Amino acid sequence: MKRRAECDLNKTRYASEKLFDEAVNLVPLVFVIKNTIFVIIFLGLGCVFFLQKQHEKKAALEVKKRQEEAVAKAHAAPSLANSSLKGLPKPKPTSVLGPSPTPKPKPTPMLPKPTPILGRTP
Repeated sequence: MKRRAECDLNKTRYASEKLFDEAVNLVPLVFVIKNTIFVIIFLGLGCVFFLQKQHEKKAALEVKKRQEEAVAKAHAAPSLANSSLKGLPKPKPTSVLGPSPTPKPKPTPMLPKPTPILGRTP
C-alpha cells in the first residue's frame, strides 16, 4: 500500500509538473501570437496607407493633365479643319465695349423739400 501511495504521489507530481511546463510554454506562445497579429495589422495598415497615397497622386496627376489639355484647347486658334465650325456662319465682328449704357436715373433725395419763403413783410 505504501508503494501505491508513492506511485500516486509521483503521478500527481508528474502531472503538476507537466501542467506547469505546458503553462510556461503556453504563455510565450500567447505573446508570440499576439505580437504576430499586431505586426500583421501594422503592415496591413501601412499597405493601405501607401495604396491610398498612390491613388491620390494618380488622381492629382490626371486632374493636372486635364487642366493642361483644357488650357491648351482654350488657347488654340480655331481652324477650318475643326468639324464643329464647318456648318456655322462666320461671326460678325462686334465692338469691344458693346452698346452704350443708358444713363442711370437720378436718385430721389431722402430729405424733404424746404418750404418756400412767402415774402418779407416790413
